[in-house]
Amino acid sequence: MEVYVVLYEHYLQDHRIDVVGVFENISDAEEAWKKAREDMDFRDECWTVTKDLNRDYGKERY
Repeated sequence: MEVYVVLYEHYLQDHRIDVVGVFENISDAEEAWKKAREDMDFRDECWTVTKDLNRDYGKERY
């Protein structure tokens, strides 16, 4: 299963990164991304990234 994560970086707040939301479909993620960009401050950034939840699920790493 793939999910879409929308992230927001606050440039003037020590580059703090907030998770705007985690979405099952790309259209909901795009709407959240657009809404977050409407309220952006100077040099802030916003991204949408994907995460495959099935990849390496249940495998331990040492």
